[in-house]
Amino acid sequence: MKIAIIGSRGIPARYGGFEVFAEKLSTWLAEKGHQVTVYTTRALASEKLTSPIKRVFISAPKLFCMEKIILSSKSMLHAAFVGRPDVVVLLGISGAHLIWLLKLFGIKIVLNPDGIESKRGKWNLLGRIILKALESIGIRQANMIVADSVEISKYIYSTYNRVSCYIPYGVRIPQEVEDDWRDVERTFNVEKRGYYIVVARYAAENNFEKIIRGFTRSNSQLRLVVVADRFPSHLLSDKRLIYKGPVYERNRLFALRRNAAVYIHGHSVGGTNPSLLEAIAAFNVIFAYNVCFNREVLQTSAWYFRTPEDLSLLIERYETGRLGLDIEKMQRFQLAILKYKYNWDKVCAAYRIVLSDLCEASDAPQAGGYKALIPAILSRRPPNFHDNIVDNMVMPFDMTVTDVYEELEISKQEYRHQRQKYDGISPDIFKQFLVLQKENLQLRKTVAEQALSILTLKEAE
Repeated sequence: MKIAIIGSRGIPARYGGFEVFAEKLSTWLAEKGHQVTVYTTRALASEKLTSPIKRVFISAPKLFCMEKIILSSKSMLHAAFVGRPDVVVLLGISGAHLIWLLKLFGIKIVLNPDGIESKRGKWNLLGRIILKALESIGIRQANMIVADSVEISKYIYSTYNRVSCYIPYGVRIPQEVEDDWRDVERTFNVEKRGYYIVVARYAAENNFEKIIRGFTRSNSQLRLVVVADRFPSHLLSDKRLIYKGPVYERNRLFALRRNAAVYIHGHSVGGTNPSLLEAIAAFNVIFAYNVCFNREVLQTSAWYFRTPEDLSLLIERYETGRLGLDIEKMQRFQLAILKYKYNWDKVCAAYRIVLSDLCEASDAPQAGGYKALIPAILSRRPPNFHDNIVDNMVMPFDMTVTDVYEELEISKQEYRHQRQKYDGISPDIFKQFLVLQKENLQLRKTVAEQALSILTLKEAE
């Protein structure tokens, strides 16, 4: 397959989550023999790659919200008229207004819309209107929607009546190097387990002010290290606060996370947050802002806050030993989800299934189609285990597309006929999924508990 990745700032990853994703996915696909092109900002032209990935360099003026729209638009135009890939993986909605053009040339589009961009606090009213319009266009026109969060999948279905394929984000577990810690120790003047840490862009939806107020109101004997792109000086009046600017070098950032007492996660908008996964990979104790996206990832293995008072109370309880902390149980859960869910190999394999199936389909799904019923990722499950398309939008990883049709008791030809007739599966088949959802709620819990038990036994051996 000829695959193009558009919407990130490109590779090598020097910025955020989409760039890391583009690097991981493109490298994995190239190793499997696919022709991969990553559209990259010209600022990275001097950076060399060791992998056989083609980069197309695109320039765009730094005009705040317009930069990514211009970057993605020029990339989409190049893909349509010059690159001509079989399929485009579009990261984010900034190029959604040109999906129709690529589809005219027979190019399939897989859209990962990320979070709910229009709800981010940095946008004014006009910006939110534009982003909402791009989101609507992208989700309605793309051949396939991939969501990295079950909650985002539910949002897409409830808002646009489109079923998405759930494939989470990945994270690697780095190896800690003592030299990295010594460097961090000197730079930040901290001791192991002697500080809390926050890592995020300074933005309203990341709740920095609530975190700072909660910490400064506490009687904490520890310090708070803030890692951000910028930080207002008026918030640094407490001498326990440490701000040294952003840390882009990943090994140093991992050393800083790994040796913190607690990671405080204030993100409130978006799907699966890469910074949260990196905190899990560092096996941190986590205090997280209480929203559905964070609870989906952390479940009961973290402590949640909503107000500065909530956070102050958590800090007091942690430092007085009244938090009810079971480190062993928490780390077993973290290790399990890192191995079986937020695993780059599984994530990339799932994307290859999506891309291959989409390219092979003669009648790729249009708006409202239900082609999302394909294998996604997760670990192996019992043969009779179902995931409802409205709930988890996922099928067991070891099931083929044919298996899915058989589970529905319809032939592949009948399925395609129904899609043409109903612009999706028939109402009767859809009702079957709703029934399966209710029948398997308890089974999901049982399977999850058994997976953790098995993992614990294997580790004991």
